[in-house]
Amino acid sequence: MFSFQPNDELLWNTFSSQNLSAEKWNHIAHLRLAFLFNSQYSIDEAHLLMRAGIIKLNAAHGHIESPTKGYHETMTRVW
Repeated sequence: MFSFQPNDELLWNTFSSQNLSAEKWNHIAHLRLAFLFNSQYSIDEAHLLMRAGIIKLNAAHGHIESPTKGYHETMTRVW
């Protein structure tokens, strides 16, 4: 099984608890989390869990989901 590096664990925990700041929720964090999810779960499970996590994190940041803002299915699936 995959083992987290210290920075990965911090990223995973702050994302999972919706405590990852908006400033730290960037493209690099998105890609790193995609890697971490895919290291722990099947691709379909990873996608569903990451989708739920992004939507929860967006809500914690006060972002309202809409067709033009918030979670983007295609981008997340591709990443």
